Amino acid sequence: MRHILTPRRVMVWALVAVILIGLIAVWQIQRIYLREFDPDERLVGFTPDDIRLPASSFIQILDLSCPCNGFSREHIASLVKSANQKGLVNSQIWVLNNDHLQPERLKAIAQANHLPESAVRVIEAGDYPWIPATPAALISNADGTIAYFGPFSSGIRCNTGNSFIDSVIQRVETGNHVFSQVNAIVDGCFCPWPGKILN
Repeated sequence: MRHILTPRRVMVWALVAVILIGLIAVWQIQRIYLREFDPDERLVGFTPDDIRLPASSFIQILDLSCPCNGFSREHIASLVKSANQKGLVNSQIWVLNNDHLQPERLKAIAQANHLPESAVRVIEAGDYPWIPATPAALISNADGTIAYFGPFSSGIRCNTGNSFIDSVIQRVETGNHVFSQVNAIVDGCFCPWPGKILN
């Protein structure tokens, strides 16, 4: 008995193929990037009191070669926009200096986050050896002390339901002083600093 390929059968097989490709992609991302934020315990000796930031800042720390950035992009962009509107006027993005830094890409990152180009700063990995992985966030109080350092969320995607930073930003926005929180023991989608891919 011959099986005739009807348009409906082609659509079904195409849908099955897309689902399988999606499942394989998710498995690959989890296999390579789902890891602990600080597996080497770089933050054990980290003293946030030694670091001063601009007042009421929200800083994203990114390695543009890290695919994990895409899983939180929309949520973070909305947080930056909200923070700028509510008083965290010093929003910045620190980008690891690597081969992926075309000026057009940095400009696009600034625009996507509703920030001027001057808010995107290129940093060297060696100047920040205490950063264990990216993407990460730094939030400061009105006096420049660190209110939060660590990942945006746990798991693969960042959203309001699993975000560590939403409540910190809200407290800083309302003028409350937040005691330093260093969040190191979290599993999620992270790339090791400075941008080496795990095998």
